[in-house]
Amino acid sequence: MSCPAGGGDGEPRVEKYDFPDDATKQSLMTKRVSWKLVWQLLATVFLLTVPVAVLTEIPIWVRPLREIVPLAGLALAYLSAALILIAGGYFTEKLTWVWVMLVFASVFAVLFLMLLVTPRVQFSAHILMVTFVLAAFLIIQFFVLERFSGLTATVMVAAVLMAGGGTELIKIETHAPTAFYDLRLLEFRKVIPQAKNGGGISRLGKDYLVVTFDGRLHRVRFDARSKKLDSVELPYQVPLNRVDYATDAGDHEHWFRTADVLAEEADGRVRVFVSHHFWKREPGCFVARVSKLEGSRTAFDAGDPSLQWSTVHDASPCLKLKQGPPGHRFAGHQMGGGLALLDKDRLLLAVGDQEFDGVNADSDLPQDPAAEYGKILLIHLASGQSEVLTLGHRNPQGLVVGAQGSIWSTEHGPQGGDELNRIRRGSNYGWPLVTLGTQYGSTSWPLSQQPGEHHGYELPLFAWTPAIGVSSLIEVRGDLFPIWREDLLVASLKDSALWRTRVRDDRVVYAERIPVGRRIRDLVEGADGRLVLWTDQGDLIVIEPDEVTSFATCIGCHPMMEGVDSALGPNLRNVVGRPIAFDQAFQYSDALMRLEGRWTVDRLDQFLADPQGFAPGTLMQIEGVKEADVRSKLIEFLQTR
Repeated sequence: MSCPAGGGDGEPRVEKYDFPDDATKQSLMTKRVSWKLVWQLLATVFLLTVPVAVLTEIPIWVRPLREIVPLAGLALAYLSAALILIAGGYFTEKLTWVWVMLVFASVFAVLFLMLLVTPRVQFSAHILMVTFVLAAFLIIQFFVLERFSGLTATVMVAAVLMAGGGTELIKIETHAPTAFYDLRLLEFRKVIPQAKNGGGISRLGKDYLVVTFDGRLHRVRFDARSKKLDSVELPYQVPLNRVDYATDAGDHEHWFRTADVLAEEADGRVRVFVSHHFWKREPGCFVARVSKLEGSRTAFDAGDPSLQWSTVHDASPCLKLKQGPPGHRFAGHQMGGGLALLDKDRLLLAVGDQEFDGVNADSDLPQDPAAEYGKILLIHLASGQSEVLTLGHRNPQGLVVGAQGSIWSTEHGPQGGDELNRIRRGSNYGWPLVTLGTQYGSTSWPLSQQPGEHHGYELPLFAWTPAIGVSSLIEVRGDLFPIWREDLLVASLKDSALWRTRVRDDRVVYAERIPVGRRIRDLVEGADGRLVLWTDQGDLIVIEPDEVTSFATCIGCHPMMEGVDSALGPNLRNVVGRPIAFDQAFQYSDALMRLEGRWTVDRLDQFLADPQGFAPGTLMQIEGVKEADVRSKLIEFLQTR
């Protein structure tokens, strides 16, 4: 017979158990609740980021706000349901799956009802449904199948990191119909990091040159065949002394920035002009400056350190900061800064008033003949001398010289009254004495004698009220959009659109709005006719005719209806099977006149792929349609005419 283990005195040993006291219980409960909260926050981030990244290959943080809102609402609905269930856990030992799903369904019913009745909310039903199913799985997994919560958390962390990580270029393709062309918009995000609210873009041969708001230069190349874009930062920092300004002025340097860039390549050499602010430390004042970088294209592309910036012009006078608290003494957002070359020796510079307009400051610089602010200047590059071309401007950001020699400018109004102006030497455009806009938060402009009128001064060619946040402009000159040739394309910030304006007999006969969906800071027409937009988010958007509907490119030059005479190109009706150079009323190039035979499908395909290769010297200026399927559709379309 065995005896219970005991001590040395023969007494039985008594096992002792330590029961947790109230403080220990509270500590355990706190840790458990903390773990639940951390887990649910992780699940919320997972639902917001992973489904959309997996289904669209586009991270949530680069999607438009209108698409983020419903997804954020769904993630918050999940978090709300989870918090309700965590709170309910205080009152019951274990939550049943019926109670879990009842709370979950109730919260999401409210969310879906709100999405249905809220106007202008855009969302993908597919993405929302996948996210909803994942949310249901996570809520059940955590509150009903708790044993796997640690493994699930690990998987969610890995998925979130994969969905938000990487620095690869993101390309988004959208489409926009217009009166004459259906457009393809290729939006390249994450092209240039940390770029915002400033800078500009210029054509540089077949490439593009971008300057960021803080003075970094990037050479950008676009491959039309592969639809790929790449950017290389060049080691030429614009002499923009933002740190000196912030240190001396005790002010944030947000609006102390570059405004525009203008690049020119000729005979193997490059000239780059940049307009920007510059702080003069000793007198404690700032100017609008134009700096120039010049050298061979080879040295420029190689980042040759011997290439140095030089000062072309400083606007006068050097301006002291306005009186007032930090953040209100410097109006760098009214820099203006548009650049354009009249010829190789004469440069145009548009200078904004920096808010020295007689209302926001005592002095009225745009009407002061001794000041160069609120003016468009003509700078003679050989001598360095400048002269005032026009005066009375507020914030002229866009500037272009048209093919016929006309000078065009876009100018921000105050609250309304954004302007498109034809620039005529010696003209006064009236600011700040007249404007078609009003003071912010008011129904009039304090200095205007007749609100809404422009008497006594040069009228704008066109004005937008309400304001669209007009920025830059170009004149279309290439062959990719022949119907648009010599139309003005005006970019906007607030309106997030392009405006195609057609001028006839010195007036705008119509303005067509083309939605883009991004704040457009600047735009340029490439060597191939494509349009490239620089946005305030540091993204680039390439615009081209939609290949599926690129028949409009042909129709722009070639009529296709019976009985219609040839125009810029011969009539293409019944072209398939017709002898080459058949239309005797049209003057063909010698290259086509020398060819014999008929337009077969194969010969048309070769011609469309490479016009100059098929018939060297042909007047057809397009680069060629590289995609075989697009050529096939074009030929199929021509066969139906």
